[in-house]
Amino acid sequence: MLQYAIDLGSHAGLSSTYSQVLAGAAVLGLVLYAYLREPRLYEGIPAFGIDEKGWMKIEKARRRYTEQGTQLVAEAVQKFSQPYQMATDVGIKIFLPARFAEEIKNIKQMSFKKAIGTEFFLGYPGLDGMDSLTHQNDILQKVTRQNITQSLNLITDDLSDEATLALEEMLGDNKEWTSMTLKTFVLHLVARLSSRLFVGEELCRNEEWLELAKTYTLDTFAAARVLRSTPFALRRIAVWFLPEWKKVRQDLADAKRILSPVIEKRLERNRIADAKGVPRPKTGDTIQWFHDAFERNGLEPKLAGAQLALSVVAIHTTTELLTGTLLDLAHNDEFIDNLREEMIGVLEEQNATAEVDTDGTTKTTWKKNSLYKLKLLDSALKESQRLHTRDIASMRRIAEAPVTLSDGTVIPKGAFTWVTLDAYKNPDIYADPEKYNPRRFLDLRNQPGQENKWQLVSTTADHLGFGHGEHACPGRFFASNEAKIALVHLLMKYDWKLPDGKRPGDVVKGGTERGVDGETKILFRRRQEEVSL
Repeated sequence: MLQYAIDLGSHAGLSSTYSQVLAGAAVLGLVLYAYLREPRLYEGIPAFGIDEKGWMKIEKARRRYTEQGTQLVAEAVQKFSQPYQMATDVGIKIFLPARFAEEIKNIKQMSFKKAIGTEFFLGYPGLDGMDSLTHQNDILQKVTRQNITQSLNLITDDLSDEATLALEEMLGDNKEWTSMTLKTFVLHLVARLSSRLFVGEELCRNEEWLELAKTYTLDTFAAARVLRSTPFALRRIAVWFLPEWKKVRQDLADAKRILSPVIEKRLERNRIADAKGVPRPKTGDTIQWFHDAFERNGLEPKLAGAQLALSVVAIHTTTELLTGTLLDLAHNDEFIDNLREEMIGVLEEQNATAEVDTDGTTKTTWKKNSLYKLKLLDSALKESQRLHTRDIASMRRIAEAPVTLSDGTVIPKGAFTWVTLDAYKNPDIYADPEKYNPRRFLDLRNQPGQENKWQLVSTTADHLGFGHGEHACPGRFFASNEAKIALVHLLMKYDWKLPDGKRPGDVVKGGTERGVDGETKILFRRRQEEVSL
């Protein structure tokens, strides 16, 4: 940096000595700026992983967290029974033990939107299209709750049909054991199923759109990850030069280009209907739903950004859940037969009343409660979610005013908090917590009065897979249905096993971001399903 400043001064015609002085002053000024911009610890809350003395101690702690975050938090969980603070890749965060989840879940002064916007740099050039995630009008949340969730029973058959087509194309009828990269396959399958609802049948098989829906999810995480490894003071400048941030800006431009003709066709149909004084055509996908939501709130429709935001929150999380569950089941394949027995029973029941088409073929229609009846499958998904968390904590919040907790801890205004996942390893809550038990949550549901507490979509302080409280993931109902439909097709139509019989461990990126290794292989072969899907 110093030599660069000297060279710049020389090119400007300045003397070597003057250039050196100017360069030294510039570097000193930058260091001083970074020091003054360094976050400060909060008073009255114990700190962990931060040296008490030294120059730029927060920046040093941030670098350490970026490399060893998972290990550091695990050590802190063992050491503290009360809230504590750490210097993280985003800034100073206050970690709350799991027992505080119930207490803070609906506190109005604890903002989820601000936390998401801060942690993932929403509003920075390239991710500004995702402001529907944090918009004051709750655009994405309203579309999810009022349209997607309310339409689940109507789209189950569409998702099942899309799964059939996708698996025929991707896996085929090979009856010999064949190796493939699991996460790549699942990511494409989830993108395809999700896009059937998100952008409709006309785009859900468009390879350019599918590639964008997949890569934007990964690109945003990569962009956020690289910016978190950048010193706090330089981030606003760095986004203009980092290749990861150039990529997300290009992704948004591509999304606008691909969606533009589809959107224009929809708008033209609406204009024609309005001119004739007849109802607008109804379209069962989120392109129309987002447009209507923006219009109702008097806002300029940002449909490309909204679609990409939806892909980020839906595709990545469901891919991790489905990939992890398949690996767990392949490692414990004795449970696959139990799951198939449950599926056969439910499918035979719904097929008993199936309609017969004019060509004599049976038209299978999923019943409203068919997926609900797959309780062992529901339990297996929730168990994999418990054992293989995507992050080290949940329930991100930023305090918009001072908040006093029940133990007397005061969360200062502006402080970032989240809740640790120590409940997952608590033997008082989960027997043999380190052991994989796909029946765990089914057994808990069978206890009197516990039927609804332990479903995959249920949120509690003891299981924060989808968050908890007012800001629990609104898309969890769609994610649950999508994952179940995919697994019914995958397990009924194919056998699965691991190359060496062992489930590979999850990998950690950026200090705390965890997930299935993208290079993990799995073996599959076609089998004859006992019941028509």
